[in-house]
Amino acid sequence: MKMTVKEFKDFCCTSNIVLKDSYTGRVYTKIDNHLNRVVTGFYPCFDMMGSNGSYSPWCKLKIVAWIQHSVEEADEE
Repeated sequence: MKMTVKEFKDFCCTSNIVLKDSYTGRVYTKIDNHLNRVVTGFYPCFDMMGSNGSYSPWCKLKIVAWIQHSVEEADEE
C-alpha cells in the first residue's frame, strides 16, 4: 500500500515530521511543499532535551520519513 506524505501526516498524528529524499538523502523540513510525494519508509528519532548543561530523562520524538526521489526537482537544482 502506497501512502502519500499527506496521508502519512494524518496517520502519525504529529506535526514533527522531517522528510528525506530516498536517493540523495536531502532533508526537507517544510513538508507542506511535498504532500503528494510517496513515503517509502520511516523511523523515529529521539532528541534528548538538555537543561543546565545536563540531560533530562525527557526526549522529543521526531519522525523521519523517506520519500521517493523526484527527477523534476533534481533537474531544477
